Order: sequence, then C-alpha cells, then structure tokens
Amino acid sequence: MAVFQASRTYTKALDLLTDEYAEIAEKISQPPPDGFVWLFVSRRRGRKTWTLKGLHQYLGLDKSRVVDFSEEEYVIEPKGVPGFVHLFDEPALLLGKKGGAGKFLKDCRKIHDAGEQILLALTPHELSIISKQGLNGRPSAEFGTQVTFLKFSFSHAEKQARSPGAAALLPQLPPDWTQTPYLLELVFETHEKYPDMKGAELLRAVLERANWERYPFRVFRDSLNEIQREAVLKAAHHMRSVRTVDHDWLCETGYLQLASQCEAGYRLSDPVLAANLSPLRIHHLSDLHFGQHTAMSVDDKTGGSPLANMAGQKAVRDEYLGFVKKLKTQGTAPHLVVVSGDIGERGESNEYVEAKNFFAELRTLLADDLQLDADAPRILLVGGNHDVERKTAQDAYRQRRHLLFAESFPLSEYLRPELEKSPDTRKVATVKYGEFDLEFLLLGSAEAGQEVEDRIKEGEELRKLEEDSANVAAGKKAMSPDEVEQAAIEYARIDPGLVHHADLERADRHQWTKSVRIAVLHHPVSPLPSQEIAKYAGLLNAGRVKDVLFSHEFALVLHGHLHSACLLEERWAGQYDNWILRIAAAASLGSRQIAEKNGFNEIHIQRHLLFEGSQKDPPTAKLRVQQFARSGPYSWSVKAQLGPFLPGQRDESMK
Repeated sequence: MAVFQASRTYTKALDLLTDEYAEIAEKISQPPPDGFVWLFVSRRRGRKTWTLKGLHQYLGLDKSRVVDFSEEEYVIEPKGVPGFVHLFDEPALLLGKKGGAGKFLKDCRKIHDAGEQILLALTPHELSIISKQGLNGRPSAEFGTQVTFLKFSFSHAEKQARSPGAAALLPQLPPDWTQTPYLLELVFETHEKYPDMKGAELLRAVLERANWERYPFRVFRDSLNEIQREAVLKAAHHMRSVRTVDHDWLCETGYLQLASQCEAGYRLSDPVLAANLSPLRIHHLSDLHFGQHTAMSVDDKTGGSPLANMAGQKAVRDEYLGFVKKLKTQGTAPHLVVVSGDIGERGESNEYVEAKNFFAELRTLLADDLQLDADAPRILLVGGNHDVERKTAQDAYRQRRHLLFAESFPLSEYLRPELEKSPDTRKVATVKYGEFDLEFLLLGSAEAGQEVEDRIKEGEELRKLEEDSANVAAGKKAMSPDEVEQAAIEYARIDPGLVHHADLERADRHQWTKSVRIAVLHHPVSPLPSQEIAKYAGLLNAGRVKDVLFSHEFALVLHGHLHSACLLEERWAGQYDNWILRIAAAASLGSRQIAEKNGFNEIHIQRHLLFEGSQKDPPTAKLRVQQFARSGPYSWSVKAQLGPFLPGQRDESMK
C-alpha cells in the first residue's frame, strides 16, 4: 500500500499541526473582536480544509461541524447549542449565486447573534467577492477577524518524510519544494512510484503531475485577489514592487520570498508557479568577431601598453560574461542563447577554439528551467559571412567553405544550419520548446559567403600580371603565382547574403505547430538606419525570405551583420494585412569596428498557461524584446524595447 498520497482526505494520524490547534480553538470559542465571523484566509493547496477538519477533531464532534459548501446543500442557521462552532469551507459556489454574498452575510449574522461562532476558511479571491458584493464598499474588518495562518516548517517536513526513501530524499530537495505539505507530499508520492528518478527528472515529473491537476490555476487565479496576482506576476518577471500587507501574506503562505540579491526585492518561491509564470529568457548575441578586431574594455591608444592591463584590459565580450554571472546571482540569467553569425573574424580554426571556450563558460551560467527538457539545445548558432573559410571558398565543391565551421561547432553541442551539406539533401534547421509554445527556424544566409565574381577576378589577375611584368622590368621582385591569384580573389570577392531557395522551400513545407515562431539568420531582411559602404550589406532574396516568414506567421526575426542595433515592426499591405513581423537587429558584441556601442538583445517569452484549465483557451504566449547597450565596465542598460505583444498583434504598450 502506498505511503504517500497528495490527494488524501483528512487523516488525523497524518496531521502534522495538531499542536497548533489549541491556540486557535481558544480564540474562536469567543466572539471575534471585529465583525461577526472568524476568518481563516488561506491559499488553495495550503492545508485550508485539513485545518478545519483538524479543529473539528480538537473541538469535539458534538461541539463543532465542518460544512463544505462545494459538496452539500446546507441551511445556514444556528445549531441551538451555546458555544457551538461552525467551520465553513469552500463558499465560492454559494457566493457566486445572484445575491449570494449578501444572503450569506445575513445568515452568518444570525448565528453570531445566537451566541455561536463561525470560522470561515476562504481564499483571498473569495474574500474579495464578499467585499465587492456583500459589504457595499465597507472594510472586511466589519465582517470578521482573521486568525493566524499555520506555518509549515522544515521540522514538519521531516515528520512528513514517513519512509526511509523520503527521509533520504528530503535533504536533496531544493528548499522551495519543502515549503508546503501538498507539494512535498506530491514529491514523495512521485518518488515512491518512480524510485529511480532523481534530481531534475523527478521534479519535472512532479511538475507535470501538478499541472495536470490544475495546480497553477487553483493557487493563482482561483486563490488570489487581483492585487496579489499582480504582485506574484511582478515577482515572476523580476519587477520591483512596493511592500504591502499583501506581500507579507504572500510570503507567509509560500508564494513569495524576500530576496535581497534581487533588484525586484521579492522572488517567486512556489516552484510550480515559478515554472509556469516565469518567462523564458533568451539572449540574442551577434558578431562576436573573435580575432584581430576584438573590442576591448580599455581604450588603449598606445597599442599594447602594460598600463592597459593594469587598468583591467579585457575583451568586451568577456565583460558580458561577467554581466551574465551577475544575472545568475539575481535569478535572471538567460535560459537560451541565440548567436546570429560572424563568430570569427576570418573563419579560422584558432578563432573558433577561443569562441568554443567562451560558449563553454557561457553554458555554465545559463539558468535552469524544469520546463526545458534535459537534452534541449541551449545555444543556437547560424554562421555569418566571416565564418566562411576563405581558402576553400573557391573549391569546386561549394559546400567545402562551410566545413571548418561545421567541424568546430558539431551538432551534438550546437544547433545550427547544416550548410556543409548539399542544399538538395540537408534538413531544415528547426527546434521546438514545447512548454513555451516556441519554435525556431535557423537560416544560413552565408550560403554564398566569400563568393568571387569570376569575370572580375580574371580581369584583376590579368592586371596584376601586367603590373608584375612592369615591376620585374624595373628590377623589382616578381610576385608568385599564388600571390597574383590571392590578390585577384580579394579584389573580386562580392560576399553576398543569400538563403538558398531549397532551404526556403523546406521551411515553407514544414509543419509549424507552435504559436511563437522565431527566425534567425545573419544578414538583415530589411534596411536599417545605419550606413555601411560595402559590395553586399544585405540579403539578395530578402523579399522571398520575408514572404515565407509572413505566410507562416512568424513573430520575430533575429539578425546581425551590420553591427547596428535596431528594433522594427513591419506590415505587408495587401498581402498579409493582419500580421506584424518584428525584426530585432543586434549590435556587435565583440567587434571594435562599430559605429555605436556594443550590445545584445534579450527576449522574454511568457509561456502559454491555460489559466481556465481548458485546452480550448486561446494562446497567451507574449513576447518582449529589449535592446541592451554597453554603458560602462560590466554595465549594460536597456536602450529600447518592443512589447509585450502577442505574435503578430499590436504592441500592448501602444494601446
């Protein structure tokens, strides 16, 4: 027979708080000092019903009665026994009837006037209904006086671990999972059923079970009033809020916890709500340019003075790592990282070794989330034109130019487009994050990177040979054939941005099942306000790319290339009138060849939560994009923002 059962009905032998009932029983045996009802304001899944039934046992079965209004029709009237205590539970259905709150208050007044007492257990949500419908704007203190919420401590948790396996598991659990008896019982029940499950795998199973039982709806929407829900959501999004009595109650009941290291002041401590309400955080990096043009933190005009090192000289992208470390201590580190190309400067192996070390450290700083599968890709890459190997770009096999990048960033560690394979046979590069209703499309816009115009190359080679002949005639050293060839190639390089039509056709045929769709590529799909003088600064088939993205209702495009940060919204009148495509261009994180400050983008995705507990609810996934710019050593600040917005819909901040 199972030892643990989270949905178990009241069992006196398992009641861990029996020692607490004497004080409450003594208090509620007398009339309340304010109003005519004693109030026990509690959360759902917070021992509300167990407390009433425990008090019923303590007070005596002939001196009290528990009434659950959700299970039985009950006429609210005096019992006719002096000192009798009415223990009322689940009044929501009663209050929801027309005039229900007013009638309920009148009936409770009759019991009070007969010298009997009432302890009403209800949620803040139910109390707000009474306040709105039955008190006519008067404070709830005129209705009743609250009794103290019973605090569940770690010593209670130790008693709840009723088996050797549970006792061994308890010290291994994150503290948040031991705060409420219901969630702890659910953990022990799951572990008892699946004893081989450990760590995150076990907690994912518990989370799945809690969600299946509509725990988020019950303890958030069905428990809290509007002010408390707003406070919880602010904590989930790490937004600062001013302390109120509601914050104190939320801390007492296990929703929130004071967090001095967090700028918001509070953190969401209910682990199931945290997993469902906290946004997925994505950092969009671009143009890291490991190599000779690396942006440095100190402006060293001496060209390598020891004084620069003494002043703390380091790469700006390493300062970014320091910033992410700070975010991790605050609980706001990114869960995923998307890199939109130009990881190297010249597409050489030594640059990629340095880049892989950077990514390896960054991976250790990423935030964990129980909604992310253990094997979910955490770093997504696309190559840029600088990631194409120059010395193989003229090879007869066109894909050879992408082979070094592919070998440096294997698919076993990084999700990326497979440009090293033939366009006719490679798969479309996509990945889904199901619990966030999110799907990525990774496009290789550097397909034709380092391309050379043969006609121009041949003309330049002839010119170089003529120039070489003149130099030899003048007694100067002759150029080697390789030097002539390389000079001609450099001159004739056009380096266009282009997504292969086969990749676009595959993306067009793909079955897109998630409501939040994000495309990533290196080259811009639209002109930016910045200016760059280059042979090809954009994407040759940008219109076709956007046609595919619009037709499949993509929410967002992430790109780099121009080293310029910009957030755009686009419509396609006459073609896709009712859809807005957002575009987020990232500044270069690592290059000093930039006309503005180095930076990155952060994307928040508020997951799809079925608050009403129905699979028919419309999608609620919302996005917010913030543009960060370096504002000083280890300091990055928000420069601009898009959202929050539903995919394809108008920005809520503009309404």
